[in-house]
Amino acid sequence: MTWLRAFIARFTGLFRKARLEQELNEEVRAHLEMLVEENLRKGMSAEEARTAALRSFGATRHRETFCGHAHAPALFHLSVTGKVGAFSPVTATELPLTPMRRWLAVIGSVGQPRDGLPAAAYAILDEERDALTFMRVPYDVASAAAKVQAAGLPEVLALRLVRGR
Repeated sequence: MTWLRAFIARFTGLFRKARLEQELNEEVRAHLEMLVEENLRKGMSAEEARTAALRSFGATRHRETFCGHAHAPALFHLSVTGKVGAFSPVTATELPLTPMRRWLAVIGSVGQPRDGLPAAAYAILDEERDALTFMRVPYDVASAAAKVQAAGLPEVLALRLVRGR
């Protein structure tokens, strides 16, 4: 029965993941638009305002930025033309990080997931191949949930561990 629960969680997680990606993509675009508006109010031309906003999106000098503890794995990129895109990572599938883009990898978390998969999330960056592989590894979720309950924490936290959302 465990495989059926995992299958159902993954299947329903696909829809939830798409919604989360869309929300984050819209949020990134909204922040870029707000920065453009702010730069226009400062007297910049439209082109200067957009360039400055995009530069702030990539405030780091690094091509890859990693974010953990965000509960739902995702991969975003910014093209040289300023287009923001997203990939839905599939466990154990290598994703090439094309050199002309900047990357934001949201790795996920260990515990308290929001994507329907209770397994711990991590990623492997292969700098030689310029690729990123998202991974999941099972852990003793039942024991972790029992410890949450024993500590007197809210029941919803234990259920989230088990359900993956």
